[in-house]
Amino acid sequence: MPLLVDATGAGPAALPLLVGVVTAGAAAGGWLAGRGPRRAGPVLAAGALCLAAGALSGHPGGLVLVAAAFGVFEWTMALADARVQAAVGDRARATVTSLAGFGTEVFSVLAFAGYALGSQAAGPALLFAAGAVPYLVMAGSDFRQSGRRRRRRLKE
Repeated sequence: MPLLVDATGAGPAALPLLVGVVTAGAAAGGWLAGRGPRRAGPVLAAGALCLAAGALSGHPGGLVLVAAAFGVFEWTMALADARVQAAVGDRARATVTSLAGFGTEVFSVLAFAGYALGSQAAGPALLFAAGAVPYLVMAGSDFRQSGRRRRRRLKE
């Protein structure tokens, strides 16, 4: 995040404040966990678009969009965790959540490695915007699953 803030030209004095704005966005998303719509797809797609637009804006004000995106991502992670908890039986819950946590950590390390490798060729704004793509894919997956559920309900 500090590299993205620096790329906006905000200057070193504004860096802590702007990183704090993004952190506050993520905290707000965690605080809102359990509230809001049950369908995460549209919200996640909006978050991905906010991330890309905010990062590519090249302006310190664009970090407000990045903060909103981080809030959306935090909210959808809590929603996904709750869905996993509800879908898995008591006997397998610890194993499934442990494997999900392991998968999250592996993906995080790969994302950091990708950022490190990509930073040689592209700036932080482009890398953050590229990071929005997996969220758009997940949002599309949620759209398809909700459509299937809706069709199933209509048949019943």
